Amino acid sequence: MMSGKPLTVPELDVASLPEDLASGVYRLRFGAITVPVKYRRGTGDILVVVFHGAVDRSKRRIPHYQNLQTELDACHQLSVADPTLELHSEMVAGWYLGGAEMPLEAGFPCLIACLSERLAVWRRIYIGASSGGFAALNFSRHDPGSVCIAVNPQTDLSIYKPAERQLLLAYPDDGSITEIGKKTTIDLSAAYGGGFDNLVIYLQSFGDLRHYGTQMPSFSTVGLQRPEQFILHCGYWGIPGHSGSIPLKALLSWLKALVTAPWFDRQGILDAHHALTARPPDTTPAPRAARPGHSTANQRDLRLVALLRAHHLCQPIEG
Repeated sequence: MMSGKPLTVPELDVASLPEDLASGVYRLRFGAITVPVKYRRGTGDILVVVFHGAVDRSKRRIPHYQNLQTELDACHQLSVADPTLELHSEMVAGWYLGGAEMPLEAGFPCLIACLSERLAVWRRIYIGASSGGFAALNFSRHDPGSVCIAVNPQTDLSIYKPAERQLLLAYPDDGSITEIGKKTTIDLSAAYGGGFDNLVIYLQSFGDLRHYGTQMPSFSTVGLQRPEQFILHCGYWGIPGHSGSIPLKALLSWLKALVTAPWFDRQGILDAHHALTARPPDTTPAPRAARPGHSTANQRDLRLVALLRAHHLCQPIEG
């Protein structure tokens, strides 16, 4: 396991943050909650809030921060480390749900609202993959008018086997995930089923069979009841399994579309994404016809090449 003391970082009360808060690593305090963050100052009125997935604690220290993007200078960016992992040394995922003595789900939306006021931002984008995707969906749900990009997320922890053991480390007196679910959200399909006022962009790899087969179906059914607020992008990017099966450029194409399109305009976002990812028109000269002396086998080869070429050109640019 990684050893060594964590670096000492400033602890700041969100209610009294300076409006010109500098880029850096902080612990933000709001009431009884303290959250480790890495902040990158932007120039516009958009705040991008980023959540990480599970953390292999034999390779990484906590707090762990998902990388921020250098090409988004117009956006304020906040990479949030899950303070739930600080509750027990064996925790690798906490879904940003906090614990018995850490009401994170209830307090974090207030922290973001207060931070947004101090930074003068009014548009927020929540991003995360896997357990971080659960957090992005959950906190965006609590922020009407926000946008979420969830990548291969867990959506129902009651049917996700690793979740119960992990969450019982944070809620040791509850005995089961069913009891934990009485105190905090574990099923986002049920939570969103009551209605939602955010916009969800849900990215799912076909190669991630467990999440594609068990986590996506019920949530997408709920999302499609409000198609004007739900975009489902399924595909295969050449990487089987769960971790890393959707490359960063696929996520960034949606993020850049959100930043450039009219806010909360589904069609505008789709058009902006298409403009960013569409292949340019093909200008390659067509293959010349076989000369009379060519054999039948050569002509078959030419037809095969043409079919393969047409197939590959129709694949999405992310592949």
